[in-house]
Amino acid sequence: SCSCTSATIANSRINPGKESILTVIFDPDFHDEPLGVFKRTVFIPTNDPTKPEAEVVIQVDIQEGE
Repeated sequence: SCSCTSATIANSRINPGKESILTVIFDPDFHDEPLGVFKRTVFIPTNDPTKPEAEVVIQVDIQEGE
């Protein structure tokens, strides 16, 4: 959803009923973020014609100085 958030997935092809590891990296120094809780979204393309993208929402809680 923003360049401060990036993601990689272990397998680019996941068969039905199978799983893969999604790694999401958030860079809090990329730009000024608000203190407290906010969310970032990772969009994953799929081959499902009824749902061409899956969304994963990551909640971040920044507590500077702690």
